[in-house]
Parts: sequence; C-alpha cells; structure tokens
Amino acid sequence: MLKEKQMNPALLINIIQSLVVDKAQDLAVEHVQKAIDDNLSDNQKVLLDAVVEEMPDNPFKSFKDLFS
Repeated sequence: MLKEKQMNPALLINIIQSLVVDKAQDLAVEHVQKAIDDNLSDNQKVLLDAVVEEMPDNPFKSFKDLFS
C-alpha cells in the first residue's frame, strides 16, 4: 500500500484562501473545491476540516463552509 503524501494543512488552506479571496484572480471557489475533491483522499479532507475548525476567530467548521 502506498503512503499518502504528508502535507501541512494550515499552509495549504492559507494558499488556497489567498487565491480565492484575491479579486485579481479568476479562480472560482467551485474549481478549488473540485481540485480538492479530485486530489485529496477522504482522510486528507478530514484533516483540512479539522484545521479549519481549529482556526482562531473562525466561525466555519469545514473546508466547504470556509469557501462557500
């Protein structure tokens, strides 16, 4: 069985958020969500959700909530 690649989820979320929030970018939230769904395992998505939930001053509980 292949091991999943290690990632720093907080860094990943910050990068994605900067791309989506930047008005100069034409990157749509739907494209980001599709890329996450296509490229991350269920375990990695659960990890992203946990990081989002632990972010200070953040009312969101999941990655999808954060970017919707």
